Amino acid sequence: MDMAVRGAGIGLWSRDLVHEDSWVSETGLSVLGFAPDEKWDRDRFYERLPPDDRKVLESAVAAAVNRDGEFSTEYRIIGSDRRTRWIAVRGQVEFDATTRTPLRMRGIVSEITERRLAEERLRLVVEMSPTALLMVDEQGLITLVNRQAEIVFGFTREEMAGMQVDALVPGRYRDRHGAQRAAYVAHASARGMAAGRELLARRKDGSELPVEIALSPVYGDTGPSVLVSVLDISERKRAERESGIQRDELAHLSRVALLAELSGSLAHELNQPLTAILSNAQAAVRFMAHSPPNLDEVRDSLTNIVENDKRAGEVIRRLRAMLRKDRADHRRLDMNEVVLDVLRIIRSDLLNQNVDVVLELHSNLPPIEGDRVQLQQVLLNLIMNGADAMAEAGSGREITLHTHAPDGGGVQVSVKDAGRGIAEEDLERIFTPFVTTKTSGIGLGLAVCVSIIHTHRGTIWATNNDVRGATVHFKLPALGDTVRPSPH
Repeated sequence: MDMAVRGAGIGLWSRDLVHEDSWVSETGLSVLGFAPDEKWDRDRFYERLPPDDRKVLESAVAAAVNRDGEFSTEYRIIGSDRRTRWIAVRGQVEFDATTRTPLRMRGIVSEITERRLAEERLRLVVEMSPTALLMVDEQGLITLVNRQAEIVFGFTREEMAGMQVDALVPGRYRDRHGAQRAAYVAHASARGMAAGRELLARRKDGSELPVEIALSPVYGDTGPSVLVSVLDISERKRAERESGIQRDELAHLSRVALLAELSGSLAHELNQPLTAILSNAQAAVRFMAHSPPNLDEVRDSLTNIVENDKRAGEVIRRLRAMLRKDRADHRRLDMNEVVLDVLRIIRSDLLNQNVDVVLELHSNLPPIEGDRVQLQQVLLNLIMNGADAMAEAGSGREITLHTHAPDGGGVQVSVKDAGRGIAEEDLERIFTPFVTTKTSGIGLGLAVCVSIIHTHRGTIWATNNDVRGATVHFKLPALGDTVRPSPH
């Protein structure tokens, strides 16, 4: 027996409760931190126990003597080398068969310092985690809570210990939660909870908060448990709402600017031909009132009316020129930052449409000179057009944003979708004002993009992808580039 326990690093001990005599094996003395030449003494043993740990040990022994005779506990002891050790002890009380008088105790001791240090490190990690962590057993009872959980839910850990986890679920969802929890335990795996759906949790005061939840099974001596990670995303939701407001303001600014340009340009450009048409019509009426009517003058007036009508029609067809701004705030820009700014603005829209974004951003793009708001409007328009093109796709809704520096200089941005593509005859026509492939479109979005890109001395064009979908590209000169003629 001594050889077996020595090989396992376990010490044997016994205590005579009648004569108050005790014995510890050689391995046991080593486990307890006694030097090889140090004499064993029970009083010396108790002196090396911190006061709190001595109370724990004495309480465990007393409980075993007064009850069923079995006990186990853990305590600290300071060895002769002044190192503090954690010890696990297990024992059994032997009673007189007739009087039930306790006669002696026998048991084992082993050092668990490494385990307790590991547990302490884990406890610190759990406590310092920015995520609320809960351990929930098979019955749905909370067995472990970290500090962040107290902050998130408003309960103290004493209140949460032993609480049903269903109490943290809003009342309208509570009836189904038990069945969902049982289904997870039956097929436990590390995964997010209800991916793709908005989850809500309940605080102590009854208020609700949006959360993301991850579940991980944990198997221990007491049976399977679930480690629940709860992330409060209230701040993220607030940021998304603010981004949505910024997006709406940006779109509204674009519409206001477009309306101002259209109304101002149309009023100015159409004023002369409309005035001429009115004047010629009034003159024709006067010439017809002559006796006899002056038909030659009437004919000339009608000819002038036709010519001015054609002139007004030409003004309508030249909407692209009318959309150009008089002034723009051109500054040094990083195109990758502009792309990321737009994604932050429309992230919620893309999530609602189940559109994934793949970023392929060149790490060493040269800077450009441009108006950030105008270029954001171009990207916003192209990305949302791509999302609309995939509205009928059941799966694979993916937009790829690619930036690179072509060999010929400048910066090129490509917005690739996985939609239905563009008819070959429309690849150039879609940039013409009032030409659209969308049932609800008016054909001005891409015209605005063309106007903005041209004011930035760039080019814009579209191509169909090899498999499915289309890609719209635009190229801008890098800061200091000399602009060369482009076939696009």
